[in-house]
Amino acid sequence: MQHGYGFHIKRTKPHNSDIKTRYYYECDKSKIYQSKASSRSTSTRTTGCPFKLVIFKMKSKEEEQGNDQWRLEVTNPEHNHEPSLHASAHPVYHRRTAAETDTIRSMTRAGSRPTQIQTALQQRNPDTLVTAKDIRTERKKMKMEHLNGRSPIETLLDDLSSSEWIYDVKRDSDDRIQYLFFAHQKQVEMQLANPDVLMMDCTYRTNKYRLPLLHILGCTNLQTFFSAGFCFRNETRQDYQWAVSTFLFKTRTPQPRVFISDHENALKSAASRLLPHVPQLLCVWHINMNVQTKAQVEWRNADAKTKEEKQAMIDISSGRHRGRKLRMCQIGLPSVLQRRRLRMLGQGFSDVRNNDVSSRASKL
Repeated sequence: MQHGYGFHIKRTKPHNSDIKTRYYYECDKSKIYQSKASSRSTSTRTTGCPFKLVIFKMKSKEEEQGNDQWRLEVTNPEHNHEPSLHASAHPVYHRRTAAETDTIRSMTRAGSRPTQIQTALQQRNPDTLVTAKDIRTERKKMKMEHLNGRSPIETLLDDLSSSEWIYDVKRDSDDRIQYLFFAHQKQVEMQLANPDVLMMDCTYRTNKYRLPLLHILGCTNLQTFFSAGFCFRNETRQDYQWAVSTFLFKTRTPQPRVFISDHENALKSAASRLLPHVPQLLCVWHINMNVQTKAQVEWRNADAKTKEEKQAMIDISSGRHRGRKLRMCQIGLPSVLQRRRLRMLGQGFSDVRNNDVSSRASKL
C-alpha cells in the first residue's frame, strides 16, 4: 500500500493441487460491474483497471536441493485510476486475522455490539483496518454457519432441545408455533430455591414478529431478582393462562406466597384462576409511574399563590416531595394507613386545591 493501490489473487496454478507454482494478481479495481437494477441508480468502485502481475516458481537445478526461487513479473504496469490516500479505501486490506476473527466471534457470543468489538480490536492493534461493516459481515457469516440450512425457529428449537433447557410449544392447526416457553436449568434451580415471590411482566419490541415477551422473575432472600423463565405469546387471558400453567408445570415450582404484576387484568385473572389462594400485589415501579403521572397533571393545574405553595409545587415537579411520599411503596402487605395513602395518591391528589396545598401535602 506504499503507492496507494490494492491487489488480490485472480487465479493460481496448478488448479487441482495444494502446492501452487504460479500466482496471478490484479488490481482490486480490475472488474467491470454491470448493474442489473432497473428502478434505482447504483455505483461501483471498480474501474476495469488493467494492472496485472504474476509470481511464479523458477525451475533450476537448485530446486532439487530445496533452494526454491520465485520471480515477479509485471505484465501490465498501467492503472486507470488515481492512487488512494489511505489503505482503508481497499477492502482487500480489511481482511481479518485469525486472532481478530476469534475476538469478533467471542464478543458476538457475549452480546457485544459491532462498535464495541471495533473498539476492542483497535485497542489491541491500532493499525487494524477492520471496520464495523466487516464485523457485521463476520457476524452474518456466524449466523449462516449456525443455521446450517435450517430456519431460525428450527434452529431455536434444536438449541432448546438440549439438557440445559426446559421448553414447551403450542401449535395451531397449520402446525405453526403460537406460544413458546423456555427456561434454563440454572434459572429453574434458582426458582426452586426461592419460591416465595413470583413476578411477571411483559416486554415489547423484542422480535420482528411483534410478539410480547412475558418475563418471569423470582426474588432471593437478599432482595435481588433473577429471571426464572420466558414466554412468547399474545395478551389474552387464555394466553396468560397457558404461560403461567406451563411455567408451573414444567418447572415444578411450588405455590408462591405472593404474586406481583402490573395492572394487566388478563394476567391477574389467569393468576387468580391458577393460584387462587396467593395474594396479588402491584409492581412498585408501575405504582410509582402511575402516581407520578397523575400527580404531575394535578399539580400542573394547581394555582399556587403563597410562597409555601410554590415551593411545594417545585418539590413535586423535581421529584423530591414525590420521592418521600413513595418510600412507603414496598413489597409486602401494606397497612391500612398505607392503603389509604396509596388510594389518595392514585386519585391524583384530586382534593388538593389552592390554599390547603401545603397542609394536605404534609399530612400525606
